[in-house]
Amino acid sequence: MKRRLLLVSNSTLHGGEYLQHCQQQISDFFGTDVKKVLFVPYALHDRDAYAKTARDKFKTLGYEVDSIHKASDPVDAVRKAEAIFIGGGNTFRLLKSLYDNKVVMEIRKRVLEDGVPYMGSSAGTNVATISINTTNDMPIVYPPALALMSPPSASTPPTTCPSSTLPPSPPSASFPSTSIRTSWTPTPTAATWEKQESKELSSSMKNPIRRVS
Repeated sequence: MKRRLLLVSNSTLHGGEYLQHCQQQISDFFGTDVKKVLFVPYALHDRDAYAKTARDKFKTLGYEVDSIHKASDPVDAVRKAEAIFIGGGNTFRLLKSLYDNKVVMEIRKRVLEDGVPYMGSSAGTNVATISINTTNDMPIVYPPALALMSPPSASTPPTTCPSSTLPPSPPSASFPSTSIRTSWTPTPTAATWEKQESKELSSSMKNPIRRVS
């Protein structure tokens, strides 16, 4: 099965609107076969506002958006999705919510086995790799594991360098969660992150788009 992924480093370039810098790539990627995209807003605290932002943008591109946080059964929503988009924010919050809602393996199956188009931006790109060990996000919550959806090919930190220059990391870079968690110490700066997390949407990286097909 052919795997289709559009991996974007950030959601907004300085001076631009949400996903404006990659809207042509989004249209080319989803094409005309996809009518509705399942959006995953778990990386930000205000999921309703985040879903509206994504819905408004995708509407201008000709796509409907359903947000997984409104689904009565998130696993079933993934199973029925025509396409999946996981937005950016805090990678630890995102991963914990994916595990809490039991959708990690279902998304993996849909993308890697069924060939469902997958788009990720920032944290959404992080979770398309083998582990979040390379993220520089604040660990404001503790996911049960750091293992992710991708086969062991690359560890991608879009929050730290342009995607076009990302070097591959060996599978050994993915450590057991227990070996990492022992070094996690909550600090007062976690509260600061809560207030400023939306600023992730206005980072300014060069060459922010990576497509895998």
